[in-house]
Amino acid sequence: MNRRSERLKPARQQAARLEREAAVRLVELRRAVELAKNRLGELQQWEREYAERLHSGVMRRDDLMDYRLFMQRLADAGEAQRLALLEAEKAFASGRETWLSLHARHEAICQVVVRYEEESRRDAARREQYATDEFAANGIRHRDGRHDR
Repeated sequence: MNRRSERLKPARQQAARLEREAAVRLVELRRAVELAKNRLGELQQWEREYAERLHSGVMRRDDLMDYRLFMQRLADAGEAQRLALLEAEKAFASGRETWLSLHARHEAICQVVVRYEEESRRDAARREQYATDEFAANGIRHRDGRHDR
């Protein structure tokens, strides 16, 4: 590594760390979305099952009142879970945008480091070629009896 790319090492390390942290957070957000979807699915399944029970049998009036109250609470829980799912999906989308931004920043810094290292290698090759050419030219001058002073 050359001095220019070495100076970018802390920035590259920080960008990599931030990208990793954002990726971990994104996985957590994805799990939250999946969990919210599963909970909503369970609530919807219960709602269907209990609705089928109503249609399959005869209930007393008191049981019917309790049943309707229960079904309303189940519907309210389903609506609350739909809202929770929407919030989880929004958080995931936001986390994804954050990760994409941090990933792009990390990639950009890495590309700059690669470019600096390539420039350093080209400069070293040019210096080596120049030294070789000078050495060869000096050898020819000495052999021909010419000395530059």
